[in-house]
Amino acid sequence: MMSLFKINTSYFHIFFKIAHFLVLASVLSTNTYAKVIKQQKNTHVTIEQNNAEAIPLTEAVSEVFVANPEIADIQLNGPSTAYVFGKKSGNTTIFATNKSGKIVLKLQLRVTHNLKQLDKTVQSSFPNEKVKFDSTPAGIIINGKPSSPLVAKNIENIASGFMEKGDKLTNSMVINSPTQILLKVKIAEINRSVLHKFDINWSALINSPKNFTFGWLMGREPMTAAGGFQRSSSIPQSNSYGAQYKNGNSTYAALLDALDQEGLGTVLAEPNLIAASGETASFLVGGEIPYPVPQDRNVTIEFKQFGISLAFTPTVLASNMINLRVRPEVSELDTQNSINIPIADGTASVSVPGLKTRRAETSVELGDGQSLAIAGLISSSVANNYSSLPGVDNIPILGALFRSTAFKRDQTELVIIVTPYIVKPTDHPTDLSLPTDNIRHASALETLFFQRLNRVECTFLGSDNADCKEGCFYGAAGFNVSE
Repeated sequence: MMSLFKINTSYFHIFFKIAHFLVLASVLSTNTYAKVIKQQKNTHVTIEQNNAEAIPLTEAVSEVFVANPEIADIQLNGPSTAYVFGKKSGNTTIFATNKSGKIVLKLQLRVTHNLKQLDKTVQSSFPNEKVKFDSTPAGIIINGKPSSPLVAKNIENIASGFMEKGDKLTNSMVINSPTQILLKVKIAEINRSVLHKFDINWSALINSPKNFTFGWLMGREPMTAAGGFQRSSSIPQSNSYGAQYKNGNSTYAALLDALDQEGLGTVLAEPNLIAASGETASFLVGGEIPYPVPQDRNVTIEFKQFGISLAFTPTVLASNMINLRVRPEVSELDTQNSINIPIADGTASVSVPGLKTRRAETSVELGDGQSLAIAGLISSSVANNYSSLPGVDNIPILGALFRSTAFKRDQTELVIIVTPYIVKPTDHPTDLSLPTDNIRHASALETLFFQRLNRVECTFLGSDNADCKEGCFYGAAGFNVSE
């Protein structure tokens, strides 16, 4: 009996432990389930564009609501699972309720661009580059330190392919390579003109006793109303020979215009300018000329620039390759193409000169220190005129007195050369020299007796006491002026 009691007591003890374990397991299971429900009611999920995510449900759902259907969509697949699909980058909220209207799921959803695939593509193309991508509702942000501007540009192009229409790409990458570009431009032009002119101008006036007058005219009027010889208005610098005869009844006047002229002109401009990579820099050395602009009965003034100007936008593509968008220009006033604008009641006029311009605008790629002639021009124009008095000009020997000839030839050669350099700023400002360094103005006595504007004090290799040698700089007139 005692043995049986012990056995039964043993069985009872084992049964009690099993029951205690089952109760404890039930309690733990109930607590864990409650935790899952709590997590699912307020869930934050991030998915990429054109990707889906399965969301488990704890209760049967009868209705779902998407705050912004353009960003995401949801589809139920049975009572226990919902599929969320990302359509467009942005943030939205999704609610799911049961039959009684109780919220079963509140989903804070963030849809991003396809950053995983973008990062994988960039890493496969540039494995040594450390860049990061972030998605915003407006577009993609790129951060990192690429090795060169060319790599940064290529990464930009790759990221642009993962964006939708209207998205904005923000480049926050920092390039460690030097990005200051010095552009040297040389604009050289030579003009050569040749002019040969030979005009014969006749004026004859014969009065007869019967009150009858006859005569002939050839060329321009030789005489003025006051009785003097008249200069040519078309070519003021021409030379003229004249003769006149009067006998009371008749007047004979002849004027010979002769000009043999040859001119040579040169233009050399060397503007230099520094700009950061990707930025536009410009400068102008010259001025602005006022132009009258008629408007109805009023005249307004508009200013036009002239002189030497330069504008360029450099982009460093690699350590030794530079893309340049350059626009050099040299312009000057041209009085030969001026116009006269009447003012007041028309009795007076204002002469407005034209502008003679040499301009080039192009985009090229050069290495550091390389030069390229981006523009060139060779122009040659020839004009040859012949005029005579018909009938009389065919008379032997005397016919030459009734012929006029003019020959004009203009030749122009122009070239524009650009040279970019990748430069760094100096830590020693004294290393930069100025044209005004070592200014030595001449005294009044030196100017009067020696005809000097600057004092002859040699500055050779920075030494004020050195002997004057070839290559010295003199005075305050800059580097290009010497004694």
